[in-house]
Amino acid sequence: MKDRIIKLIESEGLTASEFADRVGVQRSNISHVLSGRNQPGFTFIQKILETFTNLNSRWLITGQGEMYEKSEMNEHVEPTGSNLFSRDNDELEENRSVKDEIVENKSDKLDDVDVLKEEIEQKEPENKDVEQKSEYTERTSQMKKSISKVLIFYENDTFKEYNPAE
Repeated sequence: MKDRIIKLIESEGLTASEFADRVGVQRSNISHVLSGRNQPGFTFIQKILETFTNLNSRWLITGQGEMYEKSEMNEHVEPTGSNLFSRDNDELEENRSVKDEIVENKSDKLDDVDVLKEEIEQKEPENKDVEQKSEYTERTSQMKKSISKVLIFYENDTFKEYNPAE
């Protein structure tokens, strides 16, 4: 989809910043999509389609068909008085099904995130137990250590040695 957005920007003679301003999204969003870091979300796609009303939504989303819908006017000129709601019912239904698919995919991803979060939370106490056992082992091993020698150093550079075993 990023390649089609780049093609649209070039076709409209805009810079990425101008495109972001015209569509009404942050410039960083455009940058992330064009670099391939992020995939465009539903709201992003919706704003593009609302801004460029003669843009073929099927082309933008799937790459099928022509970039612009055929109109009596020049292909690159937006029809006056046209908006998202003046499109024919077939295209609106198609947009709805694409929206439903995107929402469903997003919902599936959120479910996956919830499952992973639960797994992490379940494993977290195990990790804490391991840490606690490790601390206990370290403390008990320190307790078992016995003192073999104590040295006391005096300011006059002398020292005294104590051996508790003696």
